[in-house]
Amino acid sequence: RWQTPSKQVSDALRAELATGLEQGEAGKKLSERVKAIFAGERASLIAQTEASRAMHAGQLLAAQESGIVSGLEWLASADACPLCLTLDGQTAKLGEPFHTVPGRGIYSDVWHPPAHPACMCTVSEVFA
Repeated sequence: RWQTPSKQVSDALRAELATGLEQGEAGKKLSERVKAIFAGERASLIAQTEASRAMHAGQLLAAQESGIVSGLEWLASADACPLCLTLDGQTAKLGEPFHTVPGRGIYSDVWHPPAHPACMCTVSEVFA
């Protein structure tokens, strides 16, 4: 079952990840920041997932500001889950999500990868 963290935990995690990403940190360093909030292996999973989310959000923002990109195409990873396999090759116009999963709070609309924790999918720009 999908669980949305408390606002306090979400805010603390967001602040730590933002600081780390602004400083160019990745992988192990981001995991260390997350471990200050979560214990164990979950910290690495969260760091990996949120670093991917930040990178893809930046890619979406760049696409929106480009003036020449009309959408994004989902590219499933080699070990993709059933959800990501259904999204593979689909194109979402800018401003439209690839998929909506009711009940996941701020993660209900899937605008770009990751679609779930540990998602290794990516997107490619579609030009007008």
